[in-house]
Amino acid sequence: MSEVMKSLRGSADPLENDLARVYDHWQEVKRSQGQRAGLGYEPWDINALGAVSVISSRVLNASAGFEEIDPDQSYEA
Repeated sequence: MSEVMKSLRGSADPLENDLARVYDHWQEVKRSQGQRAGLGYEPWDINALGAVSVISSRVLNASAGFEEIDPDQSYEA
């Protein structure tokens, strides 16, 4: 588990806890499809920009990951 994920899970901020939950779900979906379950640039982006900025950017750009998971488990939710 990455340091970013540990930080998100242990955060006092509910938004960061939810973000960790979204990433966990996304990784589970990828594994169930036989795909690599890495987070790509997400941890780096969170460290550099912060969770709120990353979420805003992904939602505004309609990132491809939205179609890959349950809509109730996405950033939009």
